[in-house]
Amino acid sequence: MMGFALMIFLFGTITYRFQEKTKEKNAFARISHVFVTATRNRSSLCHFSSTLYFSNQALFSPNGSNEDGTMCSANEVEEAKAILRLIPIWVSCLGYGIVFAQTSTLFTKQGDTMDQSIGSTFEIPPATLQSFIGLYCHPHCHL
Repeated sequence: MMGFALMIFLFGTITYRFQEKTKEKNAFARISHVFVTATRNRSSLCHFSSTLYFSNQALFSPNGSNEDGTMCSANEVEEAKAILRLIPIWVSCLGYGIVFAQTSTLFTKQGDTMDQSIGSTFEIPPATLQSFIGLYCHPHCHL
């Protein structure tokens, strides 16, 4: 069922994903360019560094010109700041993901310690017991 659902999802990609052809750089390239430029400008703009936010240093060129393309636009710097503001959310979700992963790991570990044989010739691998997690019923549930 998961394979079938994945095929439907991938075939439908053209209906929900539209990319406009532009001359803009990739988002990852733009954001990494801001961090690289800010790091490079940090040493050359040392007299401003105490008053500028780190990513704002990418707005300035050490020699005052943008002939070599080292300056970043204000939009690129704002995109980078938006990504930095998302980091606390991602870190807080990491804790939830770790706790959530423990339930399946524990279920497999329990399956490893139990008698896995059915009859004299067939043995159930512990990882296949994951498929029964959805069938778990709370003790107060009456089927």
